[in-house]
Amino acid sequence: MNTTTVVVQKVIDGDSVSVLELRKPEPVAMELQIEGIDAPELVQAHGPESKQALAKLLPVDSVVTVSWTAKDNYGRLLAQVTDKNKTHINSEMLRLGMAWHFKRYNQSKELAAIEEMAKSKKLGLWSTPTPKAPWDYRRENKTPDRPASAGGTTLKSSEPGSSK
Repeated sequence: MNTTTVVVQKVIDGDSVSVLELRKPEPVAMELQIEGIDAPELVQAHGPESKQALAKLLPVDSVVTVSWTAKDNYGRLLAQVTDKNKTHINSEMLRLGMAWHFKRYNQSKELAAIEEMAKSKKLGLWSTPTPKAPWDYRRENKTPDRPASAGGTTLKSSEPGSSK
């Protein structure tokens, strides 16, 4: 697993972020897909709220630690994200009810349990009787799933972010 420290540049939506890895001689810009979760699309119910929740957890210019082993189909790092207080952002988005556990690509029993807890408490998107999963929305609107295909792609040592 590769691990590095980055500075948040922009929250794109409820499960993706633009960051800057501070490396010498030049900083490296990259995009992260928060691994194991799938947030509502921005045009879906709860999409803007999900983005706002992630922006609150990862404010611009905050320094976070990211760990990854693969990239998604769009070249984004599939990342585990931890803030300076050791809060696991992937879990926190599920705990707040602001994302689904993306079981198709992640079989974590811990993330599944956190999602179930948020559902039982009717938090965030679970306050809606039948929230539409983003993968169903994308299928119905003929837009592709975003995470890596089964197995993902391992980073090569020459790729951005793989030096640490």
